[in-house]
Order: sequence, then C-alpha cells, then structure tokens
Amino acid sequence: MNNENLDVEILFFRSGKEYYITYDGKKYFATPISVNSIKSNLKLPYKVLFWSCPKSFIGRCISLLSDDMTDVSIHKLHNSLSGVSRCEAIFSNLKKNISVFEVPNKSTLYGRVNNCNPYILTNLNDKDILMEVTKDYAKDSSEKLYFLADDLTDNEKDFFDNKSEILEVDYIYKLDKRRNKVRRLKERKK
Repeated sequence: MNNENLDVEILFFRSGKEYYITYDGKKYFATPISVNSIKSNLKLPYKVLFWSCPKSFIGRCISLLSDDMTDVSIHKLHNSLSGVSRCEAIFSNLKKNISVFEVPNKSTLYGRVNNCNPYILTNLNDKDILMEVTKDYAKDSSEKLYFLADDLTDNEKDFFDNKSEILEVDYIYKLDKRRNKVRRLKERKK
C-alpha cells in the first residue's frame, strides 16, 4: 500500500488532561460515542495520527476503529526536535487467503462424502466475494465453481489436488441452512 496517497482523516491528541479528535475540520472530545460516529463516515483505506497519546489510549481507539475485516499497521513517527510522541495507524481492507479446489465437472457436485455446497467467486461493489450457492444453481451455472479446502475430506483433496488454488477475497458468504430447515418443517406441518 502506498502511504503517500492517503490523506490524514483523523487526528487524536492530548491537551492537558483531556483527549480530543480533529476530523473534517472540527474538534470533538475523544469518547467511544464520538469515535463510533466518525467511524461510520470513514471509507477504507484511511490514516489516523496520534499526538502525545499513551499506548493504552491508542489501543482503545484502534480497537474502536477496526473490525474483523480491517488490517491495521502502526508506525511510530520519530521527531527528534520535539519531545512529543507521534504515532500513525493505517487502516485498510483485510483480504483473506482461502484455499479452494476448483470443481472439475458437474457430476462431482453430488458424489461427495460430506455433501457440502460449492462456491462461486464474484465481485460486488469492488469487493471480491466467495459466495456459497446451492447445487441446483451450480449445475446450471457457467461460472467457475469451487469447494473450500476445509469442507473436503483428505481423499477428496487428493482427488482434486491438481485443481487447488488460493483465492484472495474480502468476504465469504455462506447460505443460512437453518432457515431452510425451519421452512421445510413448517411446510410438513401443513
């Protein structure tokens, strides 16, 4: 990632005994509520500067600003002229590397030990998404289909070995199988 292309979006600093946030030209008290409201307006990637803040405060702010899909890199900025400690945190999308096996043909969708569904790789809103689909959808689809390596048995991994890949994705969407079971139970009662 090129750090020069990021604008400073947020500045956390200490003045006296109070902590403040400067964002979009405005000054706020640094509270969890104000951090969460600012977070809702931010778009990844962005940069945050901390001036003269203790490590515990920096850690709390970073935990409020990040989630399970955010990668955070922290750099200490050294300024020998002033005694002020400065720190920079860069927040970016966390891509996941997922081990998959390409489905070689449609007949392998049904003849499997654990009978799991295949996945397709799609792009929605500039995000690479690995989405679980039903076997009925997959058999009529012309898209590349994948099985997750975690869903395969060792024998199946050996069988599909020449079709193994590692995909870099933003999200993995799985079907809600419990909802389908509840719907089927209601249909049987009628």
